[in-house]
Amino acid sequence: MKKKDLLVVLPMSLILAACTIPTPAPKQPDSQAQAAQKISQIIEKGGSAFCRVSNLADNTVTEMTISGKKMKIAGSEMSEGKKGTMINDSVYIYSWEEGQKTGFKMKLPTEEEIKETAQAAPTVQPEVNIDEKASGYDDESKYKLDCAERRIADSEFAPPSDINFIDPSQMQNLNPQDLQKLFPQGDNE
Repeated sequence: MKKKDLLVVLPMSLILAACTIPTPAPKQPDSQAQAAQKISQIIEKGGSAFCRVSNLADNTVTEMTISGKKMKIAGSEMSEGKKGTMINDSVYIYSWEEGQKTGFKMKLPTEEEIKETAQAAPTVQPEVNIDEKASGYDDESKYKLDCAERRIADSEFAPPSDINFIDPSQMQNLNPQDLQKLFPQGDNE
């Protein structure tokens, strides 16, 4: 190649190189989406996992323990700044606040009861846009989700024996004195 040709080809190749459209690197799914997808898959297949959801704005943490159809959630966001815990042992839902001696339990409907209710009830559209509400939790600047698959003992889903659990549907049958015993004024506040 002659020197004259090289002087023409070299600048032209530089100009053409500058004009090419760069191919973007394939987008990697963000860590939050991956973590949410992982926990969804674990639940779907009936696996077990422990997750921590950190609220980056106020540094509160909610912990979730999941095994099959059982779940335990504990965190300060559950009860006005006090640590609250909820256990779903697939028969009952138990909930209580740290330091309290009384909690609540509600019997879960069986799968058959759920089917009957769904068939009898008209379809009602929720007033809240669930996708919109959930999208707030996708924001990595607000929340951080860490999940790890692990073996969970059934004892993790046993409610504490030192708390008296009451079914709210049975409270209507209690007299005021019995209610006062269950919920004494100034108890642990």
